[in-house]
Amino acid sequence: MSTQPDKDQQLLRNFFGGSFNLDWTYDYNTSDEVVEKSMRDAPQEEIDRLMASILKMLECDRDNEEMEKSLFRDFGCGSTKSEEM
Repeated sequence: MSTQPDKDQQLLRNFFGGSFNLDWTYDYNTSDEVVEKSMRDAPQEEIDRLMASILKMLECDRDNEEMEKSLFRDFGCGSTKSEEM
């Protein structure tokens, strides 16, 4: 049986890796468009859990470079146009 942290990690992977994958800059003009699309398609409970998980992740003491590496390594989040990250 999956624990809540495991489910939250999977939710983060689905959001960052699925929505902000390497090709997101070709599918959307802005990161706001990606978030808006994700929020339209998700149940409110999932949105609330995702927001709480992202806030918890942001509480970690990481600089921007470390956070970007973690997002890519842990969640498959990235862009082929790095200037847009």
